[in-house]
Order: sequence, then C-alpha cells, then structure tokens
Amino acid sequence: MIIHVIEKKEQMSLKSMVFTVSPVSLKQARLRLADVVEKEDVNEAMRLMEMSKASLVDDEGATR
Repeated sequence: MIIHVIEKKEQMSLKSMVFTVSPVSLKQARLRLADVVEKEDVNEAMRLMEMSKASLVDDEGATR
C-alpha cells in the first residue's frame, strides 16, 4: 500500500515536471533565437527547476 502511494506521488511529480519543463525549454530555445527545442534547452530547464527547488531549502535542510 505504501509503495503504491509513493509511486502515485512520483507519477504526479513527473507529470508536473513535464508541464513545467516544456514551456521553460521553449523559452530557452527562443532566447537562442531558435525555432526548435534542443536537448540543451531541456537540460537547462531542468537545471533551473532544481536550482529553484534548492533555493527553498536553507542550510539546515528546513524548507522555507
């Protein structure tokens, strides 16, 4: 039962990540004045998302 809940949470995380990464990747491509989203645009979008998450946690590990 617990595993099922964790899997559901991970699926929701993945789904929300896709909806977040897609537009950010597109904006990254536009910043490069490109018409096509490249792998580097997706990687940068994911990096920005991780940095954003990390900024919510202080040095002791407590979330803000």
